[in-house]
Amino acid sequence: MKLHQSGLRFFLIFFSLFLITSCSQSHDVAVVGGSDNNEKMLNTIEIFDPTTNMFSLVPTTMSTGRMTATATLLTNDTVLITGGQGSGTLNSAEIYQPLHNTITLTIGTMNHVRVAHTATLLDPAVVSGSLAGQVLIAGGDAFSSQGTAELFNPSTNTFINTGNMEVPRRQHTATLISHCGCSADGLVLITGGYDNQFNVLMSAELYNPTTKTFTPVGNMTSPRFRHTATLLNDGTILIAGGASQMSAKTGDINPALNTAEIFDPKTKKFTATKGVMSAYREAHAASLLQDGTVLITGGQDNHFLIQNNAEIYHPSTGVFTPTASSCAGAPPPKGCMTSGRDFHISQTLDDGRVLIAGGVNSQFVTIATAELYDPATKTFTQTGNMSTARNGAAACLILRG
Repeated sequence: MKLHQSGLRFFLIFFSLFLITSCSQSHDVAVVGGSDNNEKMLNTIEIFDPTTNMFSLVPTTMSTGRMTATATLLTNDTVLITGGQGSGTLNSAEIYQPLHNTITLTIGTMNHVRVAHTATLLDPAVVSGSLAGQVLIAGGDAFSSQGTAELFNPSTNTFINTGNMEVPRRQHTATLISHCGCSADGLVLITGGYDNQFNVLMSAELYNPTTKTFTPVGNMTSPRFRHTATLLNDGTILIAGGASQMSAKTGDINPALNTAEIFDPKTKKFTATKGVMSAYREAHAASLLQDGTVLITGGQDNHFLIQNNAEIYHPSTGVFTPTASSCAGAPPPKGCMTSGRDFHISQTLDDGRVLIAGGVNSQFVTIATAELYDPATKTFTQTGNMSTARNGAAACLILRG
């Protein structure tokens, strides 16, 4: 049966608008919580819009201030925010709905209070079975002697315990393994951190969503916490920097590391990279670029100085190259960040640029400034400021239409 001409025209217009709307959807960045320069835990969220290069505050606030919480984009395009440090260590969680700018508490709280923990989406594109789309939340559980973990189920808005890690961990990393073309696809690699006795860990383990258990997977080449772990395009994982010791009495941290290593899911082995980083770094940030290289920014060095330098890791050669030969002077060269930063956020945008925002600067002041790294020009450029200075914030991409 043929469509009437006017009906066909209406259909084509509607379908064209649908395509334009669907294809024009792009990701903004949500920056969640953190601590300001007066050490106040923040209950606000702000959004960076890459089309205007500006931040705007979400009009509603979280139920409580949160620092070193997690923010995870779910498959239904909402954001799960869990735990963190507020007036105490928190077990509460909430859902941010970007489309309507609403924030609501989850029906259930986590089974444990958590800070400096991890939250990993068990992406249905990689994970099959009943846990696909759920979120694995691990560690950070207030110096428990057990390395507890739990799962968030978006369909029920509740949390349920899963198997414990081999050891308790804080300030560790958790990375979903994908596109390695091997049996490890869909597993979650947990590395390093420190335990309830302040021992910095070199051990690692794998979480299996099918069996809901963790199993040891050998040791890294060095103990690490406050390090980064970045999934590369070949399915291997780059683990970089961090610190290797902490004092149980004072909390003092050993100077930062300049070493890095690769975890190969096929062999389940850790191997040192061919080259070391150009700088020692802990509490830095790392973001995968669209060409498959990794941008590593800031952090404290082995003299406890907060840096404005950056470097690129090249998987094809296993070496690091600085983005500038020197970052001394004012203003700094274009290949350097506009400010020293640690405990900042770093997020690759849809257009390939990288948003870097907040953190603590070289004068140990929490800052609201932000900048953009452009891989095409290999330069950093200051962009609009956040409304509030933040360090220890969480960040994730979001869809807002």
